[in-house]
Amino acid sequence: MSTCKFFGSNELSAEIRRLENIPDYVFTDMLKAMGETTADLERKAALEKGIFDPESRTKHLVDVIKVGKPKLKNDGGSVNVNFSGNRKRGKSKTPYSTIAHVNEFGKRGQKARPFVYPTLRKYADKINDAASAVLSKWFYSQN
Repeated sequence: MSTCKFFGSNELSAEIRRLENIPDYVFTDMLKAMGETTADLERKAALEKGIFDPESRTKHLVDVIKVGKPKLKNDGGSVNVNFSGNRKRGKSKTPYSTIAHVNEFGKRGQKARPFVYPTLRKYADKINDAASAVLSKWFYSQN
């Protein structure tokens, strides 16, 4: 375990101590913002790659990208962004997660069209900025 000590003005010390007591709802809102930003960026990337099922009359892969409920832990938190549901054609059902996987990595006879991992790498700063905006909003509301 590491320790950080700060010596300085009382005002700055009070501001830093306030950061130690950030409420859980702020962290939850930060995770939600990150998840929603990620989902929006993945939808956009999928459409740019042409990942759209013209045969589907109801839902497409971009319609089923869902943000799960944020989970907080003592050492951080997480939020899942996943593909929910099944594509139905006649009597067969194919999970949208399988369709996303095939598009991401390809299969015999179908070239990969990655859109999840490249999006996460390319827009990591934008995703983190969404969380920073939530934290900043809370922090400035405390003044």
